Amino acid sequence: MTVSDQTNIVLDSKPTVARLLWATVGFVVILWGLRIADYVTSLSWVTLFCVLAIGLGLFIIFIAILSESHRSIELRWAGISALAASIILLGVWAYLQVYQIPGYGTDELAFDQYAGVLAAHWHNPYLTSMLPSFRRYDVSPNSYTFLLNGGVVSKLSYPALSFLFYVPLEWVGIDQQGAVVVNLIAWAVSIILMYRLLPREFKALSVIVGSFSVYIGYAVGGVTDALFVPFAILAAYQWDRFGSEDLSFVRRYLSPVCLGLAMAIKQNIWLVLPLICLALFLEDREVFSSHKMQRKKALKYLTIAVVAFIIPNLPFIIDAPIQWFDGILQPVLASAVPAGQGIIGFSLYLGLGGGSLTIYTVIELLTVIMIVLGYAIGYRYLKQLAFFLPAYVFFFATRSFGSYFVTLLPALLISVISVKRSNIGLSKATIVRYFVGMLVVMVAFFGIGIIFNSPFQINIVSIHTTGEVQTVDQVTAIITNETNKTLRPYFSIQEYGTVTAFWNVSNNITTVAPHQTVTVILDAPNFYAMPPITGGFQLVAYTSNPGSVSTSSVFIAQQYHIKIYPDAINKLEPLGKVIPVEAQLVNQFNQPVHLSGIKIYFSQIVYGQQGLLPGYAVIYSNSDNEYTKYLGTSPVHGITNSSGQVEFYIVGKTVFRDPVYFEADLVNTTKLYPYGYSEILTVRFKQS
Repeated sequence: MTVSDQTNIVLDSKPTVARLLWATVGFVVILWGLRIADYVTSLSWVTLFCVLAIGLGLFIIFIAILSESHRSIELRWAGISALAASIILLGVWAYLQVYQIPGYGTDELAFDQYAGVLAAHWHNPYLTSMLPSFRRYDVSPNSYTFLLNGGVVSKLSYPALSFLFYVPLEWVGIDQQGAVVVNLIAWAVSIILMYRLLPREFKALSVIVGSFSVYIGYAVGGVTDALFVPFAILAAYQWDRFGSEDLSFVRRYLSPVCLGLAMAIKQNIWLVLPLICLALFLEDREVFSSHKMQRKKALKYLTIAVVAFIIPNLPFIIDAPIQWFDGILQPVLASAVPAGQGIIGFSLYLGLGGGSLTIYTVIELLTVIMIVLGYAIGYRYLKQLAFFLPAYVFFFATRSFGSYFVTLLPALLISVISVKRSNIGLSKATIVRYFVGMLVVMVAFFGIGIIFNSPFQINIVSIHTTGEVQTVDQVTAIITNETNKTLRPYFSIQEYGTVTAFWNVSNNITTVAPHQTVTVILDAPNFYAMPPITGGFQLVAYTSNPGSVSTSSVFIAQQYHIKIYPDAINKLEPLGKVIPVEAQLVNQFNQPVHLSGIKIYFSQIVYGQQGLLPGYAVIYSNSDNEYTKYLGTSPVHGITNSSGQVEFYIVGKTVFRDPVYFEADLVNTTKLYPYGYSEILTVRFKQS
């Protein structure tokens, strides 16, 4: 027997797989300790949780490797300890995040909790503007959902169960951070459910998946998907045994009830219902010859799920049916700006297509049809994927956020281990041919979408910055309308994959005639919308009729920056002493750039407790010996040599209570904005 064969035997052993997974859980618990270690100087009690987490993680690894069976009592208790620790540490970590940034990270979280406040006081949130929630829950202006015309979504956009969970909190007087608490409870319940429902050898996955940064970040950051995950898990568990007589009454109808409740929280799970009904129909078609019997189980599941969906929504449907219907369809009806990490990224970041956002909607609808038909054709292989297939639809949507791709994973895990595979359906070769054919059709549609070029050509020609704050507060761009229609553009800045609040046009350009070229001057609406000069950004122009998006190429405000040496002076320096400081031109990887003739500016200031004060040191460069004329002058410039260096000299003349702060920077020679700021060097002077 070869070494490879022996390895395969070991890895095929369930106890070995379980031991390795629990050893991984030990590492996960250690990572929890490391996550919260950064806060020990802010809140000293965090140290206790940090040390205990790391110690427990080391102990779990020891027990996992030492154990001889995945059913051993010591491994079981280690698993329970890890489960409890991960939930406790989730709460500690979440508290620390809120402690640092108490404001809500998304408008959806603010909308839902504000709707809960209204409902708690017997007001219909579907009849009320959600705009007061922005101030109430301190939502950043960049976290709004923006429309193509520059407005913001102001209506409640989710079914009723998305906010009814918050009503009891309002009744007991919990408002601020109440939604975050509910999110965390929901995610903790999800972890416990996964632990309970997964087989013994795979229970470790509950702690591993439940501790993923993306999930805990969403739960605290304002993504409310965590609310429906427990219901999705319960709905996915043995859903193919719906109605079985050998199950208890609760278990028999658990799946449709929980799926209906999940659908009453958020829309991104709605597609699961027709897939499950289709699956039940296909299963019964193999058993019954009567068409009525073939449809009976599917219709029963559909009815129960719809009733479970309607019950929490019923009071609002009765009170204001049109407004309720308009609210839950807001994600479809509202002309929100395109965003996300799906194929829409080709238009948002690469400038491919964008002239017709309708094309993306067509591709999304085509994907829905493809998945439903493909599920029927390939049911033998796709049956267990029913709870995850909606993720493929959102990949092709105009708004395809990361949460849509990952929040259905727990339900998928439960479905895979609890739902039996089927023999119904065509061969794998037929399925492959079908999906290849549909993929070709979708690529063709996307090709058509690219043909619809974005209506505007955008070139950023200059920027204005905030100096040492290192942000851009004004952008000047040349815009060309390449269509035969007069268009009204609305502008925003795109950075780090998101858009800011819409920028104001200060030179009164409102519309652009066909094939007209205009210069627009755009001012940032607020500080949050100002992109940093240390990274790239794009200028984006939207039109609402027709829906389109146009982007500029990435504008890099800072090509080089400055490193200064020494980077710290840790002792008092006597007045009159000449202190050399070397300024080196470097690229984004801090590698020296050997360019001569570049001006580097060196400045001084005193950041006093009561405000800014001028520095009265002397600064001069290696090309200037008459340094006395620079007494207190700031900034002073020097010219780089062939190595990209300038030697500056500091001479203290006055002793301050505060240190003097020195900093080097560059100035763009054509657009005249400062950039490339070095680290700050502090010097304290003493009497010689």
